[in-house]
Amino acid sequence: MSTLRRLPGIAADGRTAFVTPGEGIINQLGDAMEGATIVAAKESIDRARKLANDHAASTAELRIALRALAAGTESVIEVATLRGERLGMDVSDDESAD
Repeated sequence: MSTLRRLPGIAADGRTAFVTPGEGIINQLGDAMEGATIVAAKESIDRARKLANDHAASTAELRIALRALAAGTESVIEVATLRGERLGMDVSDDESAD
């Protein structure tokens, strides 16, 4: 049997959720959550680009866009990490670039 699949996000009690690999409804939900995360990040990129090109954009608007980009980036990194785990890749956090 292969290893458990870690699902995106965390459970309400703060613990990580796992499921056995396969084509079941929970795996499909995990796939949908990962897909929605990527779509949301792309939308944040589009909004940020529009604001960056808007010379009338306020500092507050730009900060909000930057925070959304940071959150989206973190979420997409989580998706990439989860997918790497499923491919058997070493995805340890100690490889961060400073």
